[in-house]
Amino acid sequence: MQQEQGHTLARCRLTLAQIVIAMTEASSSPATLASSRWPRRLLWVGGTLAVLLGGSWAAVPHLIQHYAGQWAQGIGRQLTLGEVVFEPWALRLTLRDIRLADRDGSTLLAAQGLRVDAQAWPLLLGRVALDELTLDAPQLLASRSAAGQWNWARLAADAAGPAQAKPQDSQPLKLVMTRLVLNKGRIQLQDALAAGLQR
Repeated sequence: MQQEQGHTLARCRLTLAQIVIAMTEASSSPATLASSRWPRRLLWVGGTLAVLLGGSWAAVPHLIQHYAGQWAQGIGRQLTLGEVVFEPWALRLTLRDIRLADRDGSTLLAAQGLRVDAQAWPLLLGRVALDELTLDAPQLLASRSAAGQWNWARLAADAAGPAQAKPQDSQPLKLVMTRLVLNKGRIQLQDALAAGLQR
């Protein structure tokens, strides 16, 4: 009789131990799974950011080349960019060997390089803030035809396009520039009304 009671007590202890182990595993497994998922999520987020930065680094120069040339053709001019470099981590854009030609092929503006350093936070507020804009060796031609028209005035009129009514709630883009640097700039003046004056 005592031996049967001992076996029964032993079985009860074994069953109780199994229940405790099962409850412990059930209660700890979700936390363990959750903690094991965090490194994976961090890897996914880091990988996604790396892909986005790499994609922007590769895509932005091609987009600028395309749309800048398209804009110039739309107003009857020609714009060529020798090289475009974009650094997304610093929000820095560098253009090299820039040339903007007028309708007759004459050079309106040429520069060895243009570097733009922007700030990230103002962009979220709808503003453009530039820490520095640097032009290297810019050469600008200002010419007036026999009809009294300046080439840059024609460019501004063509770029503005026909006058359009603007919505009352529309606001112009706010641009803030901290520093403007011009290295070895030159302006050439041609005036057909002053007997072909050139300076």
